[in-house]
Amino acid sequence: MYALFIPASNTGIFTVIWRIVMYYFRIAPGISSGLIIVLREANNHE
Repeated sequence: MYALFIPASNTGIFTVIWRIVMYYFRIAPGISSGLIIVLREANNHE
């Protein structure tokens, strides 16, 4: 499927880059939302 968008010789490196990018893009919102929840709970207990 990737070969429709990029040359077939670059498919392997593109797949690795795509998986790394998607992994970290999912972690960033989780960390930020977790941090917001922790800070909100810390402020409520004061």
